[in-house]
Amino acid sequence: MDKIQVGTKLSYSKKICELDVLMFGLLSGDFNPIHFDRNVAKKTKFGEPVVHGLLTGSLVSALLARLPGIPVLLSCSLNFKSPVKPDDIVTVDGEVIEVDKEKKNRYTIKITCRANEKIVVEGQAKILLWTI
Repeated sequence: MDKIQVGTKLSYSKKICELDVLMFGLLSGDFNPIHFDRNVAKKTKFGEPVVHGLLTGSLVSALLARLPGIPVLLSCSLNFKSPVKPDDIVTVDGEVIEVDKEKKNRYTIKITCRANEKIVVEGQAKILLWTI
């Protein structure tokens, strides 16, 4: 844990495919037609189906899982800036911006998700990190 300090950075990338969208719909119960129906999506400002915002947001968990030890998500605040479309590659970047001085195993991480060189999600995650 001594290696993790303010300024520590990590990154994770994933191509979001249509199967991911279907599986997320099954898991979450969210079958909003904006994600699945091309005819409905065509009538929106996006013009085509878009990925669930929380599917993109869930990649934060994949990012945090790359930390040493066992990360426990305490809170997460995300702002959705732009849609992700199936077949986009989403890159999630994290940077430690705060280490709790009293409880040194608690961290605040700035989150930025990009697709096609554009910021699609940004926010913060607060975690507890256990060593094993």
